[in-house]
Amino acid sequence: MSPYQKECEVFVTSYGDESHFNLGHCERFTDEDLTRYSNITTRGLYQSLLKKERDGCKSEVIITESSATVDDIELLAFSETIRQVENETGPENANVVNTTLITYLYSVGEIKTKPSQNSIR
Repeated sequence: MSPYQKECEVFVTSYGDESHFNLGHCERFTDEDLTRYSNITTRGLYQSLLKKERDGCKSEVIITESSATVDDIELLAFSETIRQVENETGPENANVVNTTLITYLYSVGEIKTKPSQNSIR
């Protein structure tokens, strides 16, 4: 990875491949040795999907994790894709899971849910 990239940490697999630090979290969580083939970029995903689509293939299962907030411009492509998949496959064939932090403020004894409410606009 370029030292000029604005990443906070680089993860190096046991095979010597450099990747985003989230791959390290996945490796520790699953207790598996991951390789460069365990990580895919948005560009790589688009290239693969477009090639398969041109070859006439259709996906049966799509699992996507998007690490952004609703207002982030990076999330727009994923949000639109999810919307289109839901429309094409029908609501009975699509699931969206939203995980969010719910903060508890000990000083006032309250749970703050506004960030969670904003995450599902």
